[in-house]
Amino acid sequence: MRSKYISTSVYFSFLSDIAFKKNRCRFQKFMFWRVLLWGILLEEQRWVTCSLCSFRDSCVPDPVCSCNLGDADCVPGSSLCPFPASGAPCTGSGELNPITASIIAPCIERVCPGIFSENDPVCCSEAQLKPLANQLAMAEGLFSRCPACFFNFRQFWCTFTCSPEQAHFVTVVQSSVCNATQHPGPTGRGGCEGSPSWTTGLAGVQRALVQVDAAY
Repeated sequence: MRSKYISTSVYFSFLSDIAFKKNRCRFQKFMFWRVLLWGILLEEQRWVTCSLCSFRDSCVPDPVCSCNLGDADCVPGSSLCPFPASGAPCTGSGELNPITASIIAPCIERVCPGIFSENDPVCCSEAQLKPLANQLAMAEGLFSRCPACFFNFRQFWCTFTCSPEQAHFVTVVQSSVCNATQHPGPTGRGGCEGSPSWTTGLAGVQRALVQVDAAY
């Protein structure tokens, strides 16, 4: 009886060991797929969280400034000079969602070659890329003796303008709707007339803070 008892105990111990191994195998498979799913969800969440724009498009294409920059009372962003530069982009009450680069191809490929692929999300439009192309063309002449300098210069401005993570390193600190009465422009009343900001009521960026080390 003792030997049978021992044999029975060993048998049940053997079965328990098999069941434990099966359960452990199932548990390992379960944890593998669960961790894999978590990784996918976290990566998706990271991408969604990162893909935010501080501004996009062009709200005020031409400068609106009724004073001379450099004068004591001529402050960029003030009522006399609300939009001192050309191509002030549009902004909203919150972050904007990016668009797909293929929508503005081949323009973005020509202006910012090798930086964005056609499936990448971007925070810029053709209306922004056209003045950027002109500015880069002038800079290329200045950096003619230093191709690496121009490459870094173009990399920064393309990233600043189009990066899908723009909201993480650019903060709009001042914006305003371009109003034809409040913002007279260089020839008096009507400096904002015809601008997208004036016709649509979208605010144009007047001042922004850029965290340069976070842009790369």
